[in-house]
Amino acid sequence: MLLKQGKYINTNSGKMIDFSIAINNFDSILLSDMDNVKLLNRVDKKYLVDFNKLERIIRSCSDSFFVLSVGGERIVKYHTTYFDTDNFDLFQAHQRGCLNRYKIRYRRYINTGDIFLEIKLKTNTGRTKKNRMKIDSCEIPFGGLCSNFISDFSGLNPSLLKPKIDTKFDRITLVSKDFKSRVTIDVNIKMMNIDDNVCIENLSVVEVKQERGAGVIAMDKILREYKCVPSGFSKYCIGLSLLKSNLKQNNFAPVVKMLKRNNYVKFS
Repeated sequence: MLLKQGKYINTNSGKMIDFSIAINNFDSILLSDMDNVKLLNRVDKKYLVDFNKLERIIRSCSDSFFVLSVGGERIVKYHTTYFDTDNFDLFQAHQRGCLNRYKIRYRRYINTGDIFLEIKLKTNTGRTKKNRMKIDSCEIPFGGLCSNFISDFSGLNPSLLKPKIDTKFDRITLVSKDFKSRVTIDVNIKMMNIDDNVCIENLSVVEVKQERGAGVIAMDKILREYKCVPSGFSKYCIGLSLLKSNLKQNNFAPVVKMLKRNNYVKFS
């Protein structure tokens, strides 16, 4: 539960956690510095980290990472709209574990007002490639420029894509001081469609992003020390699995069951 920027209540223990204090010890970098670590062609690894561990993990890596500051804020708000076909073909490709699979989304950076149309591709070699185009507004249905972008970079028919769920979350972005890797820490995750809303409480999604061959980075070592293990977590796929239980979701069932078993999920 969010109290104000950076402060959250662990709804299981009732303890207040202030992540803004934890990241105050980091040297900061600006968006203009991020060109050194875009990593649009990268390897990703995700971890699900309980709030009880997260604050200590953040504090322990301040010597190895910068924190991104946007407009003076070190915790940045995101709003994303995901698109799929009426048959949820993109979701089903993830459910079946297909490679060369896509996500199509609008991403809004609330702190800056910037909006991008993004296409993410998971290749058959396990790499993640992202193409994106800055836009002025979120067109639904897609206009000509966005339609051409989707066709050119995915081969999908944009006229068949419709908004399926929205996600909102707060993000801390860490950048290694050698600029070879980036770590995003997402908290206060909310997923919604026209029928329902669901929040992920007391749990963060930590994603380590690096070029293939970069080796084991500092954050991987720190997470292992805290007995955190890699775990798949797609906000789109887990969100749909929670919000549309009639969809086939065998591939996501272990994560969904874990979230419910540990009271990380709250419907509203």
